[in-house]
Amino acid sequence: MPLSTFDPDHYPQLLAAKAARVQDLLAPFGGPDAEIVASPGSGFRMRAEFRVWHDGDDLDYVMFRRGEPATPVPVTYFPIACERIQQLMPKLLASLRDDSELRRKLFQVEFLSTLAATLSPSGCTSTAATTTIASTNRPSPSPTPRSTCG
Repeated sequence: MPLSTFDPDHYPQLLAAKAARVQDLLAPFGGPDAEIVASPGSGFRMRAEFRVWHDGDDLDYVMFRRGEPATPVPVTYFPIACERIQQLMPKLLASLRDDSELRRKLFQVEFLSTLAATLSPSGCTSTAATTTIASTNRPSPSPTPRSTCG
């Protein structure tokens, strides 16, 4: 599926096709039929990883299509991510644009979330989304991932 054409209305057909593929792969082992439990059509991903694309002083989250590793596809809306990640994405990007060192050196962002209201290990209490930031030549302040809460 192209990155730019996600449509939650197609989820039932995509799920049925995936279930059929998996059932065909497992058929030689003679197991019982799988029980299929559908996720919501959107907001179901609890993690997302993006490259950060630099265009002068501007930044964008990008992904790449298979077979086209040199063509970035900007991601301005990611409806399959959970609500907390969707809320954090633009806030983090705006904050990164204000930090000249990160703006120049950042190359990847990973969002991780849970179903819980808070994440105690990271100290994040206002949202359950944790952001891991990867940059070059900037030491991590601690061995734990850097988190941003909005």
